[in-house]
Amino acid sequence: MAVGKIFFDFKGNYFPYFFIGEYVLGRNKIYITKKDQLEARRSRQRRYYWKHRESILEKKKKAYWLKKYKGYEEL
Repeated sequence: MAVGKIFFDFKGNYFPYFFIGEYVLGRNKIYITKKDQLEARRSRQRRYYWKHRESILEKKKKAYWLKKYKGYEEL
């Protein structure tokens, strides 16, 4: 049988936890402060960019030339 509880932090966010016997199902907060969240987001963005930089730059080049010269697609 599962028993559920909801915990609130000081900002009013809630985190549901479900207890099944001795096991706890739920997710702990990884990043507590807004600064931690922003730093983590920035690091994920950097990782994504460096992994996909060739395709990102190709799309930017294509958009630039399409803007600059109409009909770049036909060349």
